[in-house]
Amino acid sequence: MDDFYKVKILSIDAWRDEDGWYWNNLFTLEEDVIIGIDAFTPRKILKALREWDYLTDQSKGKLEVDIDHSVEDGLAVIINHNTKEPIMALSGIH
Repeated sequence: MDDFYKVKILSIDAWRDEDGWYWNNLFTLEEDVIIGIDAFTPRKILKALREWDYLTDQSKGKLEVDIDHSVEDGLAVIINHNTKEPIMALSGIH
């Protein structure tokens, strides 16, 4: 694998008010995870997180991924499709 990102997998504790969701706390689940650049798409990210046992098969169709390259080091946030609650992130994309 020549082109890859090294990321942290984070669990997000978020709270909601009338303006939306806010990250309350983060917990590092794993550091220095290697993911190929060609695998850095929403569908492939979710598939990898299921293969690595961070998500269950029951999460299929219930999550979406928001990839934000404007944040320093990049960020991909896994969000509950219905509630828009952020539940997990891949941080430090470089």
